[in-house]
Amino acid sequence: MLETARRSRRFGFADATCVHPAQVKTVNQAFLPSAEDIAQAAAVVACYEEAESLGKGAAMLEGRMVDAPIVNRARRLLARSWADAP
Repeated sequence: MLETARRSRRFGFADATCVHPAQVKTVNQAFLPSAEDIAQAAAVVACYEEAESLGKGAAMLEGRMVDAPIVNRARRLLARSWADAP
């Protein structure tokens, strides 16, 4: 179950359905963002906001383009991480 959930996350899914309460812990483990994911998402948002303040619609971060769709995904990840915080 854990590997299936992790594979789903790599394909872009944000969650999964559990048919038994015993599956909740495994699914949460697979889909909760890691500290590295959270740090990367925060860096993406900060980079883009700096570019926006300069009147730009995109930026480069670590050799990769950061534009609105990338930032939206990063903001969703951050929102999920804050909602799931203990």
